[in-house]
Amino acid sequence: MKRFKILFFTPHIDDIEFGVPFTFLESLRLGNEVVEVLMTNCEFGTHRIEFKGARLKRIRTRELENANNVYAKYTKNHVRVLKVGYIDGYLPMNKLALNKVVDIIRTEKPDLIFAPDPWYALDYHPDHINTGRLPYFALKKINKNELPTRVFYYYSFKPNFKLKCRWKDIQIIVEALSQHRSQVTPLSAKLIGVFRKLLFLRRFFSTGHFTENFREQIFNDGYPEFPKKHNFLDNIKYLFFTRMTVPGYEKFHNITPEELGLRN
Repeated sequence: MKRFKILFFTPHIDDIEFGVPFTFLESLRLGNEVVEVLMTNCEFGTHRIEFKGARLKRIRTRELENANNVYAKYTKNHVRVLKVGYIDGYLPMNKLALNKVVDIIRTEKPDLIFAPDPWYALDYHPDHINTGRLPYFALKKINKNELPTRVFYYYSFKPNFKLKCRWKDIQIIVEALSQHRSQVTPLSAKLIGVFRKLLFLRRFFSTGHFTENFREQIFNDGYPEFPKKHNFLDNIKYLFFTRMTVPGYEKFHNITPEELGLRN
């Protein structure tokens, strides 16, 4: 079986477990070279001001290592993490950030890319949106012979592609998620496991398979096609998810990076 190089672009340290865990796990299990491109340092993910900044960055970095060790334990394969290093909540959409992503894609030469959906998002945290848009626009800048074979978006409310998953992997995902103790309580991790089971059952009854769903990027003449305009139902979903997720982001950013001594 051919082995692939797969890039998973993630805005924050726990977004693998929330956004694309089953595909991430299966990619490792199949012996692929898996690279997690972590865009931010995750300094703001707590309500406790005394933990924000460099202290939380150290805690969450350790949690990332622990979660990836869970995957390694079950697959005998290790994740390589590339840290881009932007401040949590302040991932820019500018030329410098775009060129960094272009360089990563050119250097890594991935077969597959996974990133948050930049256009039909379930989570409108600005880091999530820009973690999707930066690879999208980077693919427009590189040569056709440098393009990955396929690109998939997670956190999407308009999926068009399904990858089969294993029911038994839910416990592994819960174990990995439980490593992010600064973000998820043990009870929350178990409840998320129950939710995933219900979601899996719903998909099984509609398709006959347990699946993780994505929106595949369409390419036109070798370059990523811009999505169609939102229809009425898309606009309703957009309003719902922005109203639901943006306040959650804003409540964590009640202090500036400068007050925490942080610099991009």
